[in-house]
Amino acid sequence: MVSPRQTGKTSQGRRRRELVLIEDPKSRMVTFSECKSGFFKKASELSLLCGAAVVFSATGKPSAVGAPPSKRFIGRRPLPAAAGDDDEPRP
Repeated sequence: MVSPRQTGKTSQGRRRRELVLIEDPKSRMVTFSECKSGFFKKASELSLLCGAAVVFSATGKPSAVGAPPSKRFIGRRPLPAAAGDDDEPRP
């Protein structure tokens, strides 16, 4: 068997890819969907370091990444008061 070095071919293995904006929105979403698991793996590693909890796609859909349980996450922000509920505190 001939190795890639002997043939002059290089593999696409761990080569760095140039980052460019994908202009077509449909192509951009397909690429995001294909790469999403890798993104979330890196994002979950990052969340351990700095506490990131949510990632938004280009369409505005949130996806939890390394998030705490939803009750604890929702509790971080106060709920908006409903009409007529000004006197009673929210749970």
